[in-house]
Amino acid sequence: MRTDFKKTIKTWAAILAIVLVSGYAVFQARNLISGPKITIHFPLSGETLKDRAFIIKGRAKNISNISLNDSPIFVDERGDFTEKLIAPAGYSVVKIEVIDRFQRSEIKYIEVLLPEEKKLGETRSATLSSSPPEEDRENVPI
Repeated sequence: MRTDFKKTIKTWAAILAIVLVSGYAVFQARNLISGPKITIHFPLSGETLKDRAFIIKGRAKNISNISLNDSPIFVDERGDFTEKLIAPAGYSVVKIEVIDRFQRSEIKYIEVLLPEEKKLGETRSATLSSSPPEEDRENVPI
């Protein structure tokens, strides 16, 4: 009877060990199974920006390559990236693509509206006037 008890304990211990190892393997493989992920923190798609020069911030997970408008960029240890861009005035689309080691990819497009450039004549015309302010009119030479 003692040998049956030992055999039962060994069987249950082996089953428990297999379940634990299998569970741990599935838990660790979840990142491989889920594929690459990308999150954009700034700017949000559809946002109107104040300046043509802006910064794109985000985080990428489970990746082997990342590109911004088809040019490679770099991420830090946590997967965060920060890139500076200068885009033309008006409507612009920024493409961010990530690829994992199994060649699965995710692509995000960020649509932004950028201000029109002010021409030199337009900005100066508001500051120059044909007549001086009323308080200075008495000091204007004739």
